[in-house]
Amino acid sequence: MENQETEQNNQTQTSPPADNLRQTHPQQSSTNKPKRNFSPLKILIALIIIVLFTSLLAGTYFLGKNSKTGEKACTQEAKQCSDGSYVSRTGPNCEFSACPTPQDQTGNPNLTPGEPKETKVMKTYVSQKLKDIGFSGYTLKHGEDWTETSERDDSVGTAKLTLTKDKYSITIQQGPMGGALCVYKDADLPQGFDGPTSDKRGKAYTDIKTSFGSLRRNKESGGIGENGFSFCQKNDQDGSYGSFTLVGAMGYSGPAIFDPATLTEMDDIIKSIKTL
Repeated sequence: MENQETEQNNQTQTSPPADNLRQTHPQQSSTNKPKRNFSPLKILIALIIIVLFTSLLAGTYFLGKNSKTGEKACTQEAKQCSDGSYVSRTGPNCEFSACPTPQDQTGNPNLTPGEPKETKVMKTYVSQKLKDIGFSGYTLKHGEDWTETSERDDSVGTAKLTLTKDKYSITIQQGPMGGALCVYKDADLPQGFDGPTSDKRGKAYTDIKTSFGSLRRNKESGGIGENGFSFCQKNDQDGSYGSFTLVGAMGYSGPAIFDPATLTEMDDIIKSIKTL
C-alpha cells in the first residue's frame, strides 16, 4: 500500500499542470497580416510620374527622327484646286502639293472638262463681202477634221458656208433676206410693234462673246432624232436682239443629244470669226 501511494505521489509531482501545458504550447494567432497603406495622393503622384516619363520618351523619339530626316512639321492648311480637290503642305519647305492635271473627256491633259480635243492643224476660211449686201465679209478658223462646203453667187448676192463633221454641221448664210426681233421675254416686245418677230420665250440660250458683238445661241427643236441651235445678235444701242448676225444667219444642227466637247468646239469656231 505504501508503495502504491508513493508512486501516485511521484506521478502527481512529475506531471505538469494543465495551465503550464497551455503556456508552453501556445496556439498561433489567427489575426490578419498588416495591410499596406495606398492613399489616393500616392496613386495620383505615381500616375503623373508615368505620364511625364512617357511624354519625355515620345518627344525624344520624334525630335531625333526629325533631326535625322531634316523635315519639320507643316501647318495644317489646305488649298482647293480647280477640279474641287484639296492639297496640303508637305516637304522640307512646307509647300502645297501640285494640283491634279485636268483632262478633257478624251483623256487629253492640260484641258478643262468639256473642252474639245486639241487640234494640231487649223484651216482658215475666207468669205469676201458680197456686193450690195449688208452682211460683212469674214474669216474663221476650224480644225482639219471639219469639211468645208461653200456656195457663192455674186450675181444674185448669196453665199453659204457649211462645215460638217460626223453628224454635226455649222451653217453661215448671207443673202437678200430680212431679219426679225428675237423675243426672250414679254418686255422685249415694244408696245405697238408690228414687225417680224422670232419667239424665243421659254427656250434655253447661251451668251457667246465674239470680236464682232454679243451673240445668243438658242436651243431649237428639230425633227425626230435631230437637234439644233439658232443665233441672235445683240444691238448695243437699245439692247434688243435680232435674228441675223453681222456675218449672216448662223445655226448648228446635230443629233438629239449634242456631245459637250463637240458643242464647245463649234462655239470656238464661231468665236474665231473676224469681220473684213
